[in-house]
Amino acid sequence: MGIIINPYCKVAENGKLDKTEYLARLKEIKMDKLAKDLEIKEAERNLKEREKIDNVLKIPLEAIIESEGKRYVFVVKGNKVTKREIKTGLENAMEACIISGVYENEKIVLNPPQDLNDKDTVVIKD
Repeated sequence: MGIIINPYCKVAENGKLDKTEYLARLKEIKMDKLAKDLEIKEAERNLKEREKIDNVLKIPLEAIIESEGKRYVFVVKGNKVTKREIKTGLENAMEACIISGVYENEKIVLNPPQDLNDKDTVVIKD
């Protein structure tokens, strides 16, 4: 049987493994494995959180206007708009999760003009 030398350890001039170097490298390998395990657990946790987020109502940020510290959207019903306060949760660069104020299947105005007001008449374009 041949001698197996760990490529991560230095071999002293007398042909023996440097124990200090070996233990340091072993500790480093364990830390690398621990870091990878933590990354995997974090990725799993993020996936679970993302699944939760996928089950909530989200709207584009371009539909949200802010005024006096509150957030609003214009909801379209018929040919009139209603300015409605909303509560948002998590958001990214594109969309916000809705906690309250807008419901599934309601139509909202994207990029509302600054001069749009509550109860204004609008024309819906497809």
